[in-house]
Amino acid sequence: NQGTVVKANFQITFDSGSASIKPSEIATLTEIRNLLIRATDTKIIVEGHTDNLGDDGTNLRLSRDRAQSVWAWLKGVLNWH
Repeated sequence: NQGTVVKANFQITFDSGSASIKPSEIATLTEIRNLLIRATDTKIIVEGHTDNLGDDGTNLRLSRDRAQSVWAWLKGVLNWH
């Protein structure tokens, strides 16, 4: 039994070249947090993306750093391990 599968696409935006969470994105992150609190035993996928500025290596690191920033915010707020 796989349970219920829900696909949602939340887009967190970042300043160009940055992986820092902007204050304007806290409402969206809070919405995600609230969904996760209500849905126990939930698995999520966090992906990071960039624009086409910069070289591939830099953009790959930035994509990873952005995903990690979102995960760290959610983990810190939810006290996940």
